[in-house]
Amino acid sequence: MPRLLHELPEWSVVSFFVFWSVAPAGLVAFAWRKWAQARSQLTATGEAVDNPAFLIGQILGTISCCGILAFYVPWRGAWDQVRDYGVIVSFGAALIALFILPFGRNRAKWLTAFGCVMNAALVVLFVLSLGD
Repeated sequence: MPRLLHELPEWSVVSFFVFWSVAPAGLVAFAWRKWAQARSQLTATGEAVDNPAFLIGQILGTISCCGILAFYVPWRGAWDQVRDYGVIVSFGAALIALFILPFGRNRAKWLTAFGCVMNAALVVLFVLSLGD
């Protein structure tokens, strides 16, 4: 696999990683929209639908999507730590969200779960690329 990356044009590899980091954000945003639609509906007793496991998983999924953006910070001076910690926070938030989201009652939880899997896989690829 590393040999294949060296043979591809640089723009195609960069485009792939940019798309891969933006796609989970779109999935999480769509899940937030679904949550907002479900939140506006009332139960039979007239109360708003409450789903704390889904909400916590959504927040962690959002942090995971924002943390991965630190991957695009240039390697200069003090920004090195921002990049490293952003990637670590993204990976940690994605893993924690993956453990919490299955307990949510909203079907849109799988959008966020898939986004978290994509973010975690991107972090793993980033770490593996440092070894070359």
